[in-house]
Amino acid sequence: MKQILSFDAHSLRNDEHAQFHSDVHKLIILQTAIKLGIVNLLTGYKTALSAEEAAMQVEVGSAYTKTITESDAYRDQLERGLELLIESGQYHYNLDVQESARKAKRIWDQYGDLRKLAYTEQS
Repeated sequence: MKQILSFDAHSLRNDEHAQFHSDVHKLIILQTAIKLGIVNLLTGYKTALSAEEAAMQVEVGSAYTKTITESDAYRDQLERGLELLIESGQYHYNLDVQESARKAKRIWDQYGDLRKLAYTEQS
């Protein structure tokens, strides 16, 4: 049986949260609530899941949603490219490049992975 060892639901956006719970519900159906010992919890969970799905249907976004999503993906790609550039620079044959990469890595590590933040916080 699959088991979730650790999960941070606070960092999920609305659609990610809904998808996670949809997947959990599918696993519950696959394993059966009786087998999992959660029969008494299933009705409330289904009700909450239905409410979340209904709310997600209302939130279809604005005229800018597609542009924002595409821009975020591009920004994430640029950040990942920079991260890889810094990492590869640490193994460069030129010692000056290695030293520059080490300094850049120190700054990069101070701010963490910005891609995990919400859109507005990343900006």
